[in-house]
Amino acid sequence: MEPESFTTKAAFDLAIPASAGGYSATAHSAWTAAAVGSESTTPTVTSGTVWADTVSTTGSTLNVIAKTVNNGDSFVIGIDADATVTWDSTAVPSGKALVRREQLDCASIVVGTCYPSYSFRMPQNAILGEVWYAAAKVVVGTTSNALVAGTYYIAVQATVNEPVRHYPTWAGLTGMSSRAGIVSWSWANTGMPTSTTAVTTGWTYQATTPTAGWQETAGVAVAVNVAPSSEVCFDFSDSTNAFTLSTLTLETPAAVALATTYAAGTGAQPTLVAQVTGDQLANLATGLDVSAWCFTAPATGFGYVIVKSGTNLYLPLKVDVASRPRTFPTVAALETDAGDRFAGSVVRKYSDLNRQWADTVAAATSADTSIDTTYLIDEVAVKAQSDPTDKAGAVSIGAFAVLISGSYTSCTEYAEAKLMDTATVPAALSRPTTWLTSFGTVDEATGARNGNSAWAFSW
Repeated sequence: MEPESFTTKAAFDLAIPASAGGYSATAHSAWTAAAVGSESTTPTVTSGTVWADTVSTTGSTLNVIAKTVNNGDSFVIGIDADATVTWDSTAVPSGKALVRREQLDCASIVVGTCYPSYSFRMPQNAILGEVWYAAAKVVVGTTSNALVAGTYYIAVQATVNEPVRHYPTWAGLTGMSSRAGIVSWSWANTGMPTSTTAVTTGWTYQATTPTAGWQETAGVAVAVNVAPSSEVCFDFSDSTNAFTLSTLTLETPAAVALATTYAAGTGAQPTLVAQVTGDQLANLATGLDVSAWCFTAPATGFGYVIVKSGTNLYLPLKVDVASRPRTFPTVAALETDAGDRFAGSVVRKYSDLNRQWADTVAAATSADTSIDTTYLIDEVAVKAQSDPTDKAGAVSIGAFAVLISGSYTSCTEYAEAKLMDTATVPAALSRPTTWLTSFGTVDEATGARNGNSAWAFSW
């Protein structure tokens, strides 16, 4: 695709992506021209005709414009001189060519006002640390703006700054077949706390900048318990939310003063791998509001993700791979985690609750609702998880799972105090520690995950 051409700087500036805005002309007074009589001699090639990645000064000198760019973002190279620029695609390493999208072809070059300018885009699939290239031959007829007459060989060498995959929408991210295994939380239609309201959605109001380590206080951070090295995403794209997308940022988590600095697995933010950026090619800055982030959970331990909105609102999240209950992206992943060590008593699958489950006992208020053993549908006997003779299974894996399929908007557990036996004096039944595992949107006000068509729990 040929780059789109513009004849005025104003039109060019309106067309380039917002990520390339605020550019300045390249400082070129230190460039070295090819020797007189050797203007057609390119810099020493690496292979074939490729010279954009050479570091040798034999042949004509290679003048390098180095950039650091996020994948999917754009940047501008402006050569503020009366020069003729010819781009050479054969000088670039195979598969590492930057995309040239817009260029400024001034009707009349005027130093400082209208000069050769080009926007490049780093491919979205570029990987952290990779270098992508563009190469050009710049000819200056007479000295212009400190650039002496001569022929210059220029290489643009752009290094990928972040290993982030960019998507225009949340649906675009989750709709990718390769994204089917992510665990995600979505904040939808959330009211936001103020200095006088209680926390109901995980967000907290901080009148002043929080002190280092504030997120470590018990009960402050939202628990995000997932499998080691799995991918976990946080979505804020719902338009009914009370926060403004343009103010959402990620804060670097800090440890308590005088404590050990956070590291991977001991509090540092997990590796950022994807985000919903909006339209990276949009010229308006409003098209670049980040509305979702995805991270790779640490292999061990935990890491904090802190989202900030505006000046006073913070959402601390603790991505933990050692704690339970753990959330899985699919029922299959849950079954794998729960194991199959006790044939015939590990998994209970329910596909027709109207026939398989009894109705909940009536109560005056939902707070009084309880279920006694008269209403138990299934009684399951399993071997103790801590049985020392069980050599096949790890003690960190549950022994019993319940899988529920069908169209249900919510599914939650009864608290232990709400499950009573049928003795003369009813008493609460003891239960193992709950390992709640499911997938879907999150309602942090109640702890229920809503909007699913399949649910799974393991203990």
